[in-house]
Amino acid sequence: MSELYQTITEGSVRDLVNKFYRQVRSDEKLAPIFDAAIGTTDDKWEQHLEKIAMFWSGIMLGIKGFEGNPLQAHKALPAFDGCLFSRWLAIFANTAIETHGIDAATSFIRKAVSIADMMSRDLYDNPVMAPSMPELPANMKYSRTTPPFQAANIPDALRRAHRTAKNVHGRIVMTKGRLLYTIGKVQCHVLSRDNCGIIEPESLHFVTPLDDVEFVVEFYKDPLLSSSQGKSSS
Repeated sequence: MSELYQTITEGSVRDLVNKFYRQVRSDEKLAPIFDAAIGTTDDKWEQHLEKIAMFWSGIMLGIKGFEGNPLQAHKALPAFDGCLFSRWLAIFANTAIETHGIDAATSFIRKAVSIADMMSRDLYDNPVMAPSMPELPANMKYSRTTPPFQAANIPDALRRAHRTAKNVHGRIVMTKGRLLYTIGKVQCHVLSRDNCGIIEPESLHFVTPLDDVEFVVEFYKDPLLSSSQGKSSS
């Protein structure tokens, strides 16, 4: 893995934008929407990337130069599934943590959530929507709960893509604030006290605090599988 940017610069913005849109162009759900709006040639995309890099440099660094109205541009698109904002966020959040250190990546992700939320509310009268949260199977047996995490003490391991163990489910329970829960590169969920996050076994995921958060992670195991594994190892 190449060295991560610890601070946000024009160069780091450009790197993030280029890597993000490379993934968007290869995504089966998002690529058709962007290709229809921008075009499929490298020349068209280079123009778009230059414009978007200026947009993000303006947002993150206060550099002037961007001209346009992103909200109006999205309004002009043919109707699309509102849950694709969640997919867009998942790819963006992954790109942010793949290119930047934790603090810088968090700044990008928080701003991206704000932008996606604004656009989703304007287009669909709803905050960012997402596919249905995975469910915790009824036969799971409680195993343990982590100590409470706050924004300042969330381990870096939880804020970068990682997996739970085989046959282990997790449940993210919020007691304060909002947490972005990213599952792979396909969906994001904004968690709060009103909705928990379910972690499936071996599923890539990570979390990003959106404000002053507090949460715990509960772990559950399948008692039948745990029992059979115990017998096989004895």
